[in-house]
Amino acid sequence: MDTSKEEARRPHASVVVLNYNGERYLGPCLSSIFSSDYPSFEVIVVDNASTDRSLDLLAPYRDRVRLIRNRRNLLSTRGLNPGIRATRAPIVVLLDTDTEVRTDWLRELIRPIQNDPEVAVTGSKLLYPDGVHLQHAGGFIRLNAIAGHHGHGEKDGEEWSQQRDVDYVTGAATAIRGSFLDQVGGGLSEIFPFYYEDCDICHQARRLGYRVRYVPSSVAIHHESVGMGRGSLRYLYNLHRGRVRFLAKNLPLVHIRRAIETELRWLFSNARRLDQWFPVVLAYASVFPALPAILRSRLAMRRTAREQR
Repeated sequence: MDTSKEEARRPHASVVVLNYNGERYLGPCLSSIFSSDYPSFEVIVVDNASTDRSLDLLAPYRDRVRLIRNRRNLLSTRGLNPGIRATRAPIVVLLDTDTEVRTDWLRELIRPIQNDPEVAVTGSKLLYPDGVHLQHAGGFIRLNAIAGHHGHGEKDGEEWSQQRDVDYVTGAATAIRGSFLDQVGGGLSEIFPFYYEDCDICHQARRLGYRVRYVPSSVAIHHESVGMGRGSLRYLYNLHRGRVRFLAKNLPLVHIRRAIETELRWLFSNARRLDQWFPVVLAYASVFPALPAILRSRLAMRRTAREQR
């Protein structure tokens, strides 16, 4: 293909970065984004009422960054949605503050969506800061919604360098077709305050007949800063709360029995780790007050699927 023609037809992209007290990471993240070789993109920074000096880091980019300020910390999904809904770009790219991307990252991430109308969501290969070990090479979701990353902790190599369809891609570095977002309400589902919003948007895409692609030629370093402490009670509760809500929203009724069996097997295999039981019980309990919103989301999703037939 003539490269000049290919460049001319590249769709405009909006890169949405959610910031909350990201003073340590926001500067390197923006610097790497603006080093991109992609010809047509904008950057939207959504600030979740930060109390540090992270917004001072926007000064060198004041003419190149659109800033949206949330009046309070709206957490992950509700924080991101104002940025997503502020753009009508044909491609919306979500990028975590604690990432640094390679020069061709955006071009490669968008290419499958640009070239294949069946692809709605793409995700990058994520490496740990050593640049050698994998954090994410596409994701999988088990029947009880336990999710994981292919290749996690392994050395990067040929096995992880093949583009392929996957269950989901992490929201740390992902591109989403704008027309698909319009089909599902114009943003991420807000029943997921933390975690599983990426699993949910990918699941919705696949339910509507789209494909979700892992794109290994799009590479980002992910520092994976975790404010709530990975492995802590708070972290496990929020993780399982997202998982249980994902099940309540998306599990087909015909699979309920198998899902319960899978869940019980998983729980009893972790019986020696009592730290898992308490947050799981709390997560199940948290679903009940959220059931009306979850059921509305479930019905809306089914209605959208019927309209596409």
